Amino acid sequence: MSTQSTVALMLIYEPASTEAGPIAIARISDRALVIAAAVAALNQAEARAAQIASLDELLGKIEELEARRLGDLLALLVPGFQSHAVSKARECPVM
Repeated sequence: MSTQSTVALMLIYEPASTEAGPIAIARISDRALVIAAAVAALNQAEARAAQIASLDELLGKIEELEARRLGDLLALLVPGFQSHAVSKARECPVM
């Protein structure tokens, strides 16, 4: 059993039925995919903050702080995220 921490993606199926809970389908530990998912998560959080800021400046600032906290957490937990993704996440457009 490994004592080293790892970060992975989980592919989850969520049935429409409320009786059944989510079902884990696959675990993906590909480093590039994990970093890409972290970048996407940060991009989404930043886009949400910008959208909210256009409606309410105070709430937008709160969301911006939450996005920054997410970026800090991802940089701490996702190996390679800081050096490969944080600067790119600020440049990449969000759909």
